[in-house]
Amino acid sequence: MDGIKPKTVTTDGDEAIKIALMEMMLEAVHKLCYWHLHNKTIVKVKDPAFASKMTDLVFKYYSVDEFEQKWADLKYEFDIEGTNYAKILHERRKSWAESYLGAKFFCGMTTTQRNEGVNAVLKKKLNRSLKLYEVVRAIDMSLSWIRQRQAFDDYETLHSSVELEKTNMPQIEEQLSNLYTRNMFYKVRHQMQKQGRYTVESTSDDDKGIILHLLKYPQSIVKRSVMVTTDREYFVCECQYILSFGTPCRHIFEAMKHVKVIEMPESLILKQWTLNAREPNHIGPNETYRHCENKNTKDQARFGSITSKMAEIPYIGSRSHEAYEETMRQLGKMHITLQMYVNHEVDEGDYDDNVKWQHHDQVVLEPIVTRSKGTAKMKGSKNAMKRKCSICKKTGHNKATCIRKGHQKINYDSDDEDDEHFEDAMPQCGGTTHTDEEMTPQ
Repeated sequence: MDGIKPKTVTTDGDEAIKIALMEMMLEAVHKLCYWHLHNKTIVKVKDPAFASKMTDLVFKYYSVDEFEQKWADLKYEFDIEGTNYAKILHERRKSWAESYLGAKFFCGMTTTQRNEGVNAVLKKKLNRSLKLYEVVRAIDMSLSWIRQRQAFDDYETLHSSVELEKTNMPQIEEQLSNLYTRNMFYKVRHQMQKQGRYTVESTSDDDKGIILHLLKYPQSIVKRSVMVTTDREYFVCECQYILSFGTPCRHIFEAMKHVKVIEMPESLILKQWTLNAREPNHIGPNETYRHCENKNTKDQARFGSITSKMAEIPYIGSRSHEAYEETMRQLGKMHITLQMYVNHEVDEGDYDDNVKWQHHDQVVLEPIVTRSKGTAKMKGSKNAMKRKCSICKKTGHNKATCIRKGHQKINYDSDDEDDEHFEDAMPQCGGTTHTDEEMTPQ
């Protein structure tokens, strides 16, 4: 992480982890996992209604005074004021209540779902009887499955469309459908749909813009305030939803509608939720990664960036035979070109996308397809291979039954001669023909 420490951490409430965080990550905001918190609440307080109302305090935003009042009412209603559990919960309220955590960015996660999800995938492949090399292979297979799922999601987002005009802000809805990933678009559109529940009751001027006071219909007691700058580029809501989840809340969408904004301001778009989230931030003309002094860290940063970008290629390239062949051809070209860069055979300034990877008169051609080698055709087929005698090189017999067996040291043109011309094929020496007796060794 190039020396950057996490700003927020979600744990299951283990005391040892809490102490470690206080010692090693003083700046990090510690949040308790809702799943563990909910399960413990059910055990400590037997009434199921308590857990339901407790959930309301966990997820809904209230001002600090409103929260304290609701918490006091909750303790009184279920008669837990004097219990040790109620005391511990109140002491840890800054680690689980949205009223205190609303301004901290947790990527929308409320549980330890990220590492638990990875654990669930790994447990399908791992067990204690595996050897070390089998563990490495199992982890690699699990990661490949995760990347394949990610590539599939990216492919679906890029090559499919969604049904629009589900809200009363169609221009912004269409813009966001081409901007966000598919799952994130659905979450943002859900907030857009709930925008209709609010109405602007009044407005007031501010030094930097105007403040819109919203009421929820029909519950007039729910009020929210949204500050809008004069240039209509910045929207700040008191619920602080955008600071915690990274997407605009329903109150901001109502404010955008009231001031007649028809295009999503860039200040409300978090890049990591968009389609080009894995595109590197260009810090310099030759660097597409965070600047750091350690060369190994630079290599790792480049490796991670390339791996993320290449995640879609295996999935898309395997969809058809043509796509597979084109993928392999392009990867072969890329391999040659990049190897030449690494070996300093090509200057970066000389590379031209229009000139296809041809450098120093080197051109890699398609491989020559040769006929595969294997056993002969089965007997009875047209191209069946026939055995030949190792002495006379003719078919129909072997060396044991060959009539020329006694003359295996003689050279003859057996392929062009018949057996009846055997004596004519005998080698001549000084015009004298040698008989069998003369050639037989004594």
